[in-house]
Order: sequence, then C-alpha cells, then structure tokens
Amino acid sequence: MDRNKKIKILLLAFLIVVITLLSFLFFRNYSIYGNKINKIKIGGSEFKAEIVNTPEKLERGLGNRENICDNCGMLFIFPKSEKHSFWMKGMRFGIDVVWINGNEVVYIEKDVPFGYGKVMNPEKQSDKVLEIKGGTAERVGIKVGDVVEFK
Repeated sequence: MDRNKKIKILLLAFLIVVITLLSFLFFRNYSIYGNKINKIKIGGSEFKAEIVNTPEKLERGLGNRENICDNCGMLFIFPKSEKHSFWMKGMRFGIDVVWINGNEVVYIEKDVPFGYGKVMNPEKQSDKVLEIKGGTAERVGIKVGDVVEFK
C-alpha cells in the first residue's frame, strides 16, 4: 500500500473516532453509570436526571459518588405512590431531596448534609423523588406545589 493511501485511511479512522466521541458527549442518553438520562423542568430550571427504578439502583442512588453537577440529578421512580423514606447511606456530598407525586412537588428536604444520619420521612405520598445538588432548590426557587415537566 502506498504512503498516501495509508495516510488517508488513518485520517478517516481518526475522524470516525472524533465524531463518535463528540456524539457521545453531546447527544448521549445514558450516564456513565448506565442510567437513562431525561430532562426534567421545575419552574424555570431544567435538570438532566438519571432515571433509576430497579431495587438495586433505588437503594444505591447517588451513594459513593464524589459529586454531581449543578443542573444534574437522579430521579427515583417508584411503582406506586407511598410515603417513600430516604437516607444518606454512602453519600459524599449534600443534596436536596424533592418528592414528586404525579407532576407536582409535594415535599422538599433542603441542604441535607452528607453526614446526616437520620431517615427523611416525607409528610406526603409520592411516586417519584428527585435528588439534586445541595442548595439548588433554594437557589432556583423550587417550592411545594411547583409543576414538574418530564421531557
């Protein structure tokens, strides 16, 4: 094979790798943890939320992760509406916990520190819970009664 043909093949292979990496970074629908990512809008704020709904992933949640980005979250989807309790097992950073029933915020625990040892028991039933970075609910004005849009 001549030199020019080898260079063209290498350039084509490099271009394919670059396009694949860029499409993964900008258009990915799954997190590096294998969870589907959906957009969630609460008030004027939009979050990229990892969706978890298996017993193992519901139990692990964000535990053992180092951090989460400012507009990221994890959405726990439960089979039925109940009073779903949460704890900070394995957490390494503070979070806000937002309980959602249908398309409405029904309860919020704000700025829960990573060392928090108690179980959080909501006052209302919910079928979903969103965990976001600590302080975010206050910063963006999320409140009980807000409508939640799932995209």
